[in-house]
Amino acid sequence: GRAIRIATPLPGDTSGFVAQRLIEQLRARGAVVRLLDAGSSAGAAAEGGARGDDPKLDATDLLLDVNVGSAGVAYVRALRKFPVGIRGYERVASARIGATLLDPGTHDVVWAKTASAQVGDVVLKRDLAYVGSGSGGLSPALPRGGGGRLLEPLIVVGVVTGLVVLFYSNRN
Repeated sequence: GRAIRIATPLPGDTSGFVAQRLIEQLRARGAVVRLLDAGSSAGAAAEGGARGDDPKLDATDLLLDVNVGSAGVAYVRALRKFPVGIRGYERVASARIGATLLDPGTHDVVWAKTASAQVGDVVLKRDLAYVGSGSGGLSPALPRGGGGRLLEPLIVVGVVTGLVVLFYSNRN
C-alpha cells in the first residue's frame, strides 16, 4: 500500500527503456509510482525527500534506487548468402541492472537484487540504415567482413589446376 519513488532518468540507462519498462511493470502490479525529477538524487530522497516543499513526497514512500551497470549492443558475426554476399548480421544486446528498495524513514534495505540479461536477433542487410539511426551507444560498428571465404578456395583451385596442367604437359 506504500508508494514507490523512482529517480529518473536512471543512471546508465542510455535510452530510457529500462525506466519505462520498470514503471510499466510496477503500475501493472498495482503499485503507486512517483517520479523524482532528474535533479534530485537517491541520497537526497533517502534523507527525507528531494524537495521539502513538494506535497507529493510522503514520508511513508519507499525509494527504489535503480542503476544500469552496463548496457550495450554488438554485432557478433555476418550471415553469408550463397555463393557470395552478406544476408545480414547476428546482433546481441545485453544489460546488467541493480535495484535496491529502501525505507527512507528507517534507512532499512527492504529488498535488493541484481540481474543481467542477454538477447540476440538477426538484422537483415537492407535494415541496417534504420537500425543504425538509434542512439550512439546502441549503434555498434559492423563486424569486418573478410574476403577470405571466397578468395582462399579460388586460390586453391587455381594452384591445383596449374599443377594438373603442368603434370600432363610434361608427360608428352
